[in-house]
Amino acid sequence: MGVVALVLLIACANLANFLLAKTASREREISTRLALGAGRWRVVRQMLTETLLLSLLGGVLGLLLATWGTHFLIDFVVRGATNTPFDANPDIHVLLFTIGISLLTGILFGLAPALRVSRTNVAPGLKANSRTVAGDGTSFGRLLPKILVTAQVTLSVVLLVSAGLFVRTLHNLENQDFGFDRPKCAPR
Repeated sequence: MGVVALVLLIACANLANFLLAKTASREREISTRLALGAGRWRVVRQMLTETLLLSLLGGVLGLLLATWGTHFLIDFVVRGATNTPFDANPDIHVLLFTIGISLLTGILFGLAPALRVSRTNVAPGLKANSRTVAGDGTSFGRLLPKILVTAQVTLSVVLLVSAGLFVRTLHNLENQDFGFDRPKCAPR
């Protein structure tokens, strides 16, 4: 579960960077909406709706891939047996957990870009050669993408080291002397 949490955090940091870049490219559109009278909370709601839709679609796709992968692994392990004690179909708890995590990550990682775009100044955003949202002049505005990239790299290194240690532990357990002769299984 720790590995899954690390992969989720890496994907969320990647999504937040993507949303910040997309927000920067949409500065003129957002400035036009604000100039025409759209409220800042309406813009925030629009951005959060887009982020939640993206995260829910990612959750559904991940659930489908996990289900198909589990079916494939069970078929690979049982090698054509008709009765297996394994059930690869997700139950209601798995579905609710997936939806909950998708909503939580969508809100958590979509809120920063949404609030950031709602604070843009309308006048410079309407000019042709305006600064983008990513370089909005605030120290936090310049620092946030760097923090997200640093977090992604750090979590990736932790994940790779953990995977290497896990593989080494499995190799050591396979070659462990238990003090008795284990029968060798004949290949089928």
